[in-house]
Amino acid sequence: MSKGGEKKWTQAEASLIQSTEARKNNGKIEKGSLAAKAQSAAAKNEKAEGGKKKTEWTEERASCVQSAEAKKNDGKIEKGSHPAKAQSAAAKNENKKAET
Repeated sequence: MSKGGEKKWTQAEASLIQSTEARKNNGKIEKGSLAAKAQSAAAKNEKAEGGKKKTEWTEERASCVQSAEAKKNDGKIEKGSHPAKAQSAAAKNENKKAET
């Protein structure tokens, strides 16, 4: 875990954020954007941990991705979009945890 007990970004999550941002900005990822920061953090985390690791989506992470999408899309999240799928996966993961 990183500072403050937060989970570390994975490459899969960073890629999802990047693809969302790129779609909204004609293929461009701006320096210092959420997508750029997530990609940088994920690369550092992966290198520190010795390779790719699968991490489940959490409500917090999905919310972050949805927020980035909403900011780029006048507050809208399209059905079937990557952020919508991330939120669905996070909800399923939370339900699984609640059942155990």
